[in-house]
This record gives sequence, structure tokens and C-alpha cells, in this order.
Amino acid sequence: MFKHLSKYLACMAMAAAAAAPAAANDWPSHSIAWIVPYSAGGGIDFVVRLLGKEISSKLGQSIIVENKPGAGTIIGANAILNAKPDGYTIGTMDATALAYNPSLYASLPYDPKKFTYISGLGIFPLVIAVEASSPYKTLADLIKDAREHPGKVTCGSPGVGTPHHLTLDLFARLEGLKITHVPYKGGAPAAQGLVSKQTVMDITDIATIMPFYKSHRVRILATITPKRMDILPDVPTIEEAGVKGLSSNAWTGIVGPAGMPKDVVLKLNKAINEGLASANFQSQVHDMLGLQAMHMTPDEFHQYATQQREFWSKQIKASGITLQVK
Repeated sequence: MFKHLSKYLACMAMAAAAAAPAAANDWPSHSIAWIVPYSAGGGIDFVVRLLGKEISSKLGQSIIVENKPGAGTIIGANAILNAKPDGYTIGTMDATALAYNPSLYASLPYDPKKFTYISGLGIFPLVIAVEASSPYKTLADLIKDAREHPGKVTCGSPGVGTPHHLTLDLFARLEGLKITHVPYKGGAPAAQGLVSKQTVMDITDIATIMPFYKSHRVRILATITPKRMDILPDVPTIEEAGVKGLSSNAWTGIVGPAGMPKDVVLKLNKAINEGLASANFQSQVHDMLGLQAMHMTPDEFHQYATQQREFWSKQIKASGITLQVK
């Protein structure tokens, strides 16, 4: 009896092993859901929808974007982790979700280490901007005034715990400044606050501020980038403007629930990187929004996110910034 049972189980195991590659080879057989932890119409949403079209054409299946905003990306993160790891649900997670939240929240309802890391997506460079008629012609002017009048200079951001806010905190600590943080509910309201002179300065991503810059409503004092940007060739980098040691940006990548098949992850990664390199995608997101594509393997993106989490853990601890899940 046991002899027959052993043969039966061995045959079942062989059949399962043979079926697994077939299932991976058949992927995708229907549409793929792409969860975005932000509202429709924003910069990341636009980029995802554009890239989704490129990926769809390469995989032969539709990409359906599902916006799940709220709670500092926590709602979206949980939706991704709770999905079946079959390759039919992926999502966008950014620096906030993967690097900042573990240190900002004493208790976080998800673990960023449990995602399947699929690919980098892109970096939105950050800049320091003032309103066009501001007396600050250079970053040195702003720093001098902020140093002489602690708390006088106000700075807008898309919200507490965002890359923009944490970059402001790091900038202020590096320069020994006291700058009053004014959090808004999003990058666009923060930019509007700047041009309406509600705030003195804004640390913002290039995608948000570019329309205001092109319409001559703001002056960009520096880019927080290692070298000058092609789309802002006359604007100095943060180091050229006199600030040493400030390296920060708003980055985002693509993840899935834990346990996704490796073959599926590699297929997705290949399609994503081909989409990032396409002329149509580059012309719209790099030339118009300044986004820098993150061409990475799954392992490279995992390592990048881990390094960012370790770096910002130290910075957030030094800042004393904390948040609570609402």
C-alpha cells in the first residue's frame, strides 16, 4: 500500500513541478491591476498610466490603474501586500512607503521588507524655489536671512513626512537654520502657496514646479542634484550654491505582494525597463517633467530601497519627526 502511495505522491509532485513553469510561461493571460497610492491626476499617476501603456503593448494585456490614496501610502501598501502573488497585481511604492514610514511611525501596519521588488521606476529631482519677486536672488541670500532671523523663513511642502519635508529638515540641520515648515495637502497646493506668497520658499519636485517656472511665477535657486539638469541648465546645483552634503530626491518603484514567481518578476522587469527606455515615454516624462528613469534589476531596486531605508532611519531619528496612523 505504502509503495503505491509513494509512487502516487511522486507522480503528483512531478506533475506539479511540470505545471509550474507552464503557468509562468502562460503569464499574463488577462489584465494586470496596478495600484497607485495617490489620487488620479497627480504626477506619479500620470507617469504610471503612460508607462502602463508601454508595458501593455509589450505584454499583450491591459494594465488597469487602481488609485488607492490615503494614510501616507499605507492604504495602497496594504492593498498590494494582501493581493494574490500571481503577477496580476502590482503597485507603485515610493520613498515614503519603502524608506521613511518604518522610521516615522512607531507602529506600521505593513512591512516594506515583505514586498516583491520588481523594478525601479523613476526619480523626481527636488529643487529649492522662491516666488518670482522674492528678494532672494541666490540660495546664499536666503540662507543668510534665515540665519540672521531664525523662524522668519517659511517653507511649504506636500505634507509631513514627505521627501520634500525630510529634505527641508536635513537642509536646515546641515546649515544650522531654523526654518518654519508649512505642510500642505499635496505638491500643487504647496506651489500655489508659494506663488501667492503664503510661504517664502518651497522644496518641491521639478514636475510640480515646472509649469510655474515656465510661466515666470517662481525662481529656482538650486537643484538638489549631483549635476545640473538638462532642462534647467542655468540653475546651479545645491553644492554649487554652497551647501555641502545634501543628497535627496523623490523616487518611486514597482513592487508586488510577497511570493511572486521569479519568472513573472523577470518578465515584468524586462517590460518595465523597455517601457522606461521608449522614446515616447522619455519625451514626455524626462523632457517635460524632469523624471530620471531608474533602470534596475529586481535585486538592484531591492538593494537601493534598503540603503535608502537605512540612511533615512538615521536622519529621521536625528530630526525627531514622528507620525501616527490615522
